[in-house]
Amino acid sequence: MRHDPPHQRGGGMSSVYLKHTGDHRGALPKLAPTDRGPGGMRPGTPGGILDGAEILIAVADHGFQDRLGRSLEQEGCRIRTTVYPGMIARWAREGLGDAAILDAGDADTAPFWLLKQLAALRPGLPIIIFSEDPEKASRLREQGVMVWDCLPRPADPGVIVPAVAGVLETARSDPEGPAADAVRGGHPVALIGQSAAMRELGELVSQLANGRLPVLIAGESGSGRSLIARILHERSAARGQEQLVLLGNHELGSCEEANAVLQCASRGTLLIDEITELTPEAQVRAVRLIDLSDGGPRFIATACADPMQAVRDGLLRSDLYYRLAGAVLQIPPLRERIEDIPAFAVHFLEQAGSTRRLDSAAMALLGQHSWPGNLRELGNMMGRLALAGTGGTITADEVRAILGKDSAPPPPVRRDALADTITRHLEQYFRLHEPDLPPPGLHRRFLREVEAPLIRVALDATGGNQARCARILGINRNTLRKKIDSLDIEVTRGRKMM
Repeated sequence: MRHDPPHQRGGGMSSVYLKHTGDHRGALPKLAPTDRGPGGMRPGTPGGILDGAEILIAVADHGFQDRLGRSLEQEGCRIRTTVYPGMIARWAREGLGDAAILDAGDADTAPFWLLKQLAALRPGLPIIIFSEDPEKASRLREQGVMVWDCLPRPADPGVIVPAVAGVLETARSDPEGPAADAVRGGHPVALIGQSAAMRELGELVSQLANGRLPVLIAGESGSGRSLIARILHERSAARGQEQLVLLGNHELGSCEEANAVLQCASRGTLLIDEITELTPEAQVRAVRLIDLSDGGPRFIATACADPMQAVRDGLLRSDLYYRLAGAVLQIPPLRERIEDIPAFAVHFLEQAGSTRRLDSAAMALLGQHSWPGNLRELGNMMGRLALAGTGGTITADEVRAILGKDSAPPPPVRRDALADTITRHLEQYFRLHEPDLPPPGLHRRFLREVEAPLIRVALDATGGNQARCARILGINRNTLRKKIDSLDIEVTRGRKMM
């Protein structure tokens, strides 16, 4: 297989290698979408379904990329290869490619965004993903993205070639392929919820969307960090520009690759995923990349729940943190906002195409779970419940059965967890009012916000018995009555929460 010299495309795009068969050199001829047959494919070519088909490949491992390309070229395919997933979307937008192959790896971010974008640009373009995770395709479909086939990584050419031929044949006979079932509309799931934390997060996202300020999104795995990043991009002035996802260490593996990434992103959005997992060398190059990007893309980064602790532990460079933390969005874990679970549960059931609904006992069980996997865990559970039963109601027994199978030890509870939650809440509240300060009376407003749920929970726990409630709270009964009246708390006797 021969490597041509890099071919520079217009629009500030980085150089990419263009590989092809035959003696012609340079760019392959473009075909507009109207020149294609069903599913966006070229009309049939002699020599079989693969002969002359153009395959778009985004694989980070150069060795695997070469083996994959060689096996397809031997079958008569023409190929375009890149290590940058965002290039697939650009090629698809230009009407290139009969099928695309994407290395999904272990990260959820790149395939989610890319497949969503491809669904809009070329709904019938066949997609194959490689992944070491056998559940990758099902998780992507649960999130509403289309995948035509999923192969284990590394895959033998004897498996790859028939898979490509299969999706091309399917595209001819069924132009929409799995897209009609897999690609669904919907609300931005990460911002569903009516808890105070989610309302503030939604307001901050709205404020930050149209700016160019770097944003650092911190939270636990599965909490919706990548979705928040996508929402920031889609609501910004850069939403019509290319969005490129940095998978991390590979794209920052050399100065040349980092600079090529910067050119690809143009005026769009660059996401650096999991900055605390970058190698020290990649972190140095990330700092340089940001410094070189004046007037270029906007930077968004995701990180673990406590990036400042990662700085203190020496896992994250402080200069990289402060370059990316123009604004910090802290996504609270699902166990700290259980009042949002019903809305999320309904959303995930609807996303799965189900009309089933949870009864009150089933919903109560969800509120008692620790949710170490956060929204991803809840979404997977709702997807299983949507398929598990035939009745319209999901019972507590069904939920209990799944919770029993998926039970995992809850995350360790820190003694200062409540203080940390309050601190994050207040920090976001102050950032919400920047560059000004909150209006006067914060102490009174804050105490009222804390006192009302405290009294409600204590009343529920004592079955509405005000004498016992006052004793637990350590205040006298008359004081409790005054607070119930002033805070407009409804007292219901006889119902105990625990």
